[in-house]
Amino acid sequence: MEPDGTSLARTVSHHPTYPPPRPPNQDTVSRAAPQAPQNERSQSNISQISEALRDENFFNFTDGSFVWTFGDNYCGQVLNEGTEPVRQPVLLTKLRKQRILKVACGFETTWIIGDNGDVWAGGSNDSGQVTGLMDDEYDMAEQDEAMQPTEGPPTGENDNKRPRSAPTTSRGAPDSINHAKRLELRENQKVRTLQSGRDHTVAVLDSGVALSFGSNEFGQLGHGTPPSIQRCKAGVMRVSPGSKVQSVACGQGFTIVLMATGQLLSCGDGGQGCLGHGSLESRSALGPIPTLMGMPMNQVACGVNHCMALSITGEAYGWGKCRDGQLGLGDTVSDDKKLVPCRVPIERAKYVACGGAHSAIIARKGRLLMTGSNKYGQLGAPTGLVEDRREFAPVEALAEMKIRIAQLGLRHTLCITYMGTLLAFGCNQHGQLGIGSDEALVCQPTEITFKDVPHQRQFFFSLSSGQDHAIAVATSDPPLRVKKGSGTREIDEWLAKERSMIRTFSDYRNEKGLRLSDFPRYVSSDLSPMRKALRAFASSVESGTGVTAQELREVIDAHSLDIIPLKHQLHVILADVHTMNASFLVGVKRKLFDAEGLESAYRQLFALSQIADIIPELISHFEKCLMSVATYEKELRTSDQLRFIMESNPRERERERQNDRAIQKHAPCVMCVCARGCLQIILQCPLFSVPTSLTVPLMAKLAEVTFKLSQRGKETLVRMAKEDTTPEVFGGRLVAHVVAYLNHQIEHHTPHYRQLERIWHAVHLLQLLYLANWECAKERKVDENGASRDFRIPLQRFHLDGITRFIDVVSECKMFYELFRDPKHQDQEGHRLAWRPQQVLTVSQLNHSNTFFLAHHNLCPLPYKRKALRVEAGRYQEEYMVRSLIQMEIPYFVVTVQRDNLLNTALARIMSVAQGSPHEFIKPLKIKFENEEGVDEGGVLREFYRLITQEVLNPDFGMFVYNEQIRTIWFNRLSLDDNLSMFAFVGILLGLALYNNVLLELPFPLALYKLLQHEPIGLEDLADTFPDQAHSFQQILDHQPGEEFDAAFGELPFEVTFDYFGETKTVELTEGGSEKTLTYDNRQDYVELYTRYLLVDSVKEPIERFCKGFRGAAHSELITVVTPSELQLLMCGTPQLDFEELRKGARYDGGYTPDHPYINTFWQILMSFDQEHKRKFLIFCTGSDRAPLGGLEDLRLLIQRNGTEPTVRLPTAYTCYNALLLPEYADGDKLQKLLVQAIEQAEGFGLR
Repeated sequence: MEPDGTSLARTVSHHPTYPPPRPPNQDTVSRAAPQAPQNERSQSNISQISEALRDENFFNFTDGSFVWTFGDNYCGQVLNEGTEPVRQPVLLTKLRKQRILKVACGFETTWIIGDNGDVWAGGSNDSGQVTGLMDDEYDMAEQDEAMQPTEGPPTGENDNKRPRSAPTTSRGAPDSINHAKRLELRENQKVRTLQSGRDHTVAVLDSGVALSFGSNEFGQLGHGTPPSIQRCKAGVMRVSPGSKVQSVACGQGFTIVLMATGQLLSCGDGGQGCLGHGSLESRSALGPIPTLMGMPMNQVACGVNHCMALSITGEAYGWGKCRDGQLGLGDTVSDDKKLVPCRVPIERAKYVACGGAHSAIIARKGRLLMTGSNKYGQLGAPTGLVEDRREFAPVEALAEMKIRIAQLGLRHTLCITYMGTLLAFGCNQHGQLGIGSDEALVCQPTEITFKDVPHQRQFFFSLSSGQDHAIAVATSDPPLRVKKGSGTREIDEWLAKERSMIRTFSDYRNEKGLRLSDFPRYVSSDLSPMRKALRAFASSVESGTGVTAQELREVIDAHSLDIIPLKHQLHVILADVHTMNASFLVGVKRKLFDAEGLESAYRQLFALSQIADIIPELISHFEKCLMSVATYEKELRTSDQLRFIMESNPRERERERQNDRAIQKHAPCVMCVCARGCLQIILQCPLFSVPTSLTVPLMAKLAEVTFKLSQRGKETLVRMAKEDTTPEVFGGRLVAHVVAYLNHQIEHHTPHYRQLERIWHAVHLLQLLYLANWECAKERKVDENGASRDFRIPLQRFHLDGITRFIDVVSECKMFYELFRDPKHQDQEGHRLAWRPQQVLTVSQLNHSNTFFLAHHNLCPLPYKRKALRVEAGRYQEEYMVRSLIQMEIPYFVVTVQRDNLLNTALARIMSVAQGSPHEFIKPLKIKFENEEGVDEGGVLREFYRLITQEVLNPDFGMFVYNEQIRTIWFNRLSLDDNLSMFAFVGILLGLALYNNVLLELPFPLALYKLLQHEPIGLEDLADTFPDQAHSFQQILDHQPGEEFDAAFGELPFEVTFDYFGETKTVELTEGGSEKTLTYDNRQDYVELYTRYLLVDSVKEPIERFCKGFRGAAHSELITVVTPSELQLLMCGTPQLDFEELRKGARYDGGYTPDHPYINTFWQILMSFDQEHKRKFLIFCTGSDRAPLGGLEDLRLLIQRNGTEPTVRLPTAYTCYNALLLPEYADGDKLQKLLVQAIEQAEGFGLR
């Protein structure tokens, strides 16, 4: 630890800086934790491997270790049996032949740990912080009895009050020890790591138990007993039953514990906010840090009164005192302390350290960044130039060096380079820099030299700094073959290899509570595969607290017959939210979620014959995970905390980093940075495919957790779902599981569905997934054919069929009308505010406005919406019919027309009503042909619409233009002003058709229906109207910057030039557009403006007239619940493709004839296709799925022979010529198989 108690937490696991000791001998093995009987074979294999490694002699450690100490010595902490300051490092000859693994310093104490668990210590012992470890009074069985859950801080009234005396104390300990005193520990007690504060110490045993002793003035020992200023005996820190401690960090009067799962717990003095729980209260029992709940951490460090932590994805967080800028949060932070962790805007940090009033981060490539006070030059910069920093900045003097370890004292800094040299700078008043100089301040990093070194060069691998003293450990220059002049890469490879040999499965089992269940198969006479397995395994352990999908698959494969070990593995991985969030990641530099790997592991798991015995275990683990975060939903903001729902990638983290500075001005909380979350792991589980009595409560809890997330957490969740799940996992697992749950709940709780919160929580979760799908569609592009890309999954996948089957539409309509008439849900003109998917992010509570299904109309199937529209129309029509009967009026809106003058007579009648009595449109529409007998029961109305739409939509009429390539029509910008009333007439016609439930054949693109629904239009809509222009615009957007872009587009002004009846006209796209030219930076504006001009601005008046007429005639408040694509289906129905018409117009070549037997078989196959495959065939042959205005017969499809058997050639097509090149296969089965394959893979065939 650092002078003030800074921790080197998890140093062994994450920093390859430790010397490779010999493999454990028999004595060492005998002192390991006892193994269960089923592990006897594994234990035997460990011995075999250890012996093999010994024979390999990877590292010659016969010379032992070089342990050096220096600095202030008034408590004997330099361990040289004196009390005078030591300015030149002294060698502890007593430990010369010992193999030292790590060292640690408290404020005035020094600790040394050997490879076999031996411990030496010295320094101040006034509170028993040294000799307390030897106290034999504590009972290890007390661990199981005293461990308590850590869901929250203690609630006792006297928790923060100091009692008069401690319940138990150690007696007779000397006030100081000035030599390296060997501490006699119990036989089976082995210390793995240790940290010390001002007057307390915490030792972590190999078994994962944490023993704390010394002063308990503020409850920093975490025993759960009242605070005491007396010396306290060593006792077990109270953590959750079965949990294991990974490492600790100690500050002046507080302790931060890092669990093996990656969770952080804190206890002790909260006066400076160092406990991170949002208040200044102290506590004597370990409790979680709410803001970091669910986020697996990799390292934690404590200064005197501040802390820093590092997540598994390399994001740094700081909290506690920040008056001198030691948290590195920037100038915008005016507080002198932060009570909860705040993200530090540093990318992919590797290591954090804290000192008195300064902090350090080692970033990528060994860059040392520092912040805080520079009063004594401890930032490596002259004090006159830099007084202090409030943001992390590189140490310029070390710009050419790579730093592996940094240790910070009260006012000085020490560090080890990648080449194993030791550097120091800062205050040297007590010789704490070890440079042998009397200078009080040394602002320039200076290499420490050593006298009487028995070898020419030393390689330092471990370092720790106390308040004003330090200890460092070195070995002789590595004989490995890292010769003088070797680069840092060779050093890294050596350290990685040596450490992977040290960290055997015993280490892994003790630290993680796991074991490699198929370990015996790695034992082989060929040591190369063994070494490779060991190294890969150690690397996976050290990268985080979880496991990979590949490791889980291997475990499943190894225990397909014996599921007892498999259940144990699943318990360790899935029962804790932190472990789950750290699992199933891939990548070294950037941790990405392996959704496909997890899916594969799930499939393998559920294929086991004994899966029925495993399912209850899975349910239990998932429940425990969700319950552990149930009270912290609002704190789940980052994707590292949310991986158990979804996943994310580096692009999200980059966006969050860009927003951090602004956010920190307003919220002293964790910045949403490194993104991932474990709800994905739960929601992706195949258990939820079919709702059962086991999975329903679990899904309800999961939905509740997501509903209670903060807006920031929901935004993170949406981005994770959008960017890091495959469409198969997103639609087939996440969406499908929520939909299945909701349909089940609707079916079984229909009478009181509005009162069940679990239903609406799940609806909210489904809406978040819908938003992710919606956001994907916003980012789609236009392909080379001008066609726009679709949503990630079809919107129909979100529809709840249970609504149509079980929910009463009348009561839903009633709720909708009440909401519609609420002024809070209306715009200034009294119209209902348009629904947007983004609204789900701001929902924080359930109320009458969001607990009925028409409020979530995007989840309602189209048949249900059609039923709602018919109920609404029927209500209006019945109301006016009754009124008409009372007033002795005709209860229908009757339009009498002349068949030979259909357009003019219909226009006169309808427009006169529109201008005089538009309420007539509310009555049911009836058509009467003049001088013809017959009563309109629907057939006459349909005939009228068929005839009149053919006339008014005919491009020859001049109102619309027809695009033969995609067979759509659009408003003609060259239409005469005299036709404006005609556009209103067409709008009224279509509105009346919708109101009276008449289906039409309308070749309008989706863009028109977007305009009718007030939806924004974009480039993808241009592709459905003017595909050539859309493709050209997409090329502009995709073009690379540079001279080529300027040469190709640089002279294009922001204006449009076109011919208007022989006259050239120019229209500016924006004010001053003629003077503004296209550049790479403004290309997006250019495309958006030009697109809007083509679709809207150039035909603004016709569109406005059309839309106004349509909305007035449709007369529907519920029209807003349908999407543009659904409105298109409501008006046009599902396009029915008449392939008999296609056959009538077909042509043949190459030997085929209309009566050829093979051609007859071909048409029989086509006629058997469903509408979807018919549509795909039409796209394959012609490039469009729409019929021409004259029907499919007008396509004149050409079918040409393209070879005979033997052949495996697929059918191909020339879409420009409506030509199908069809090989003559041996039989109809082969023809059908290859034809379906061709149309399913249409993008790969034919000419586009």
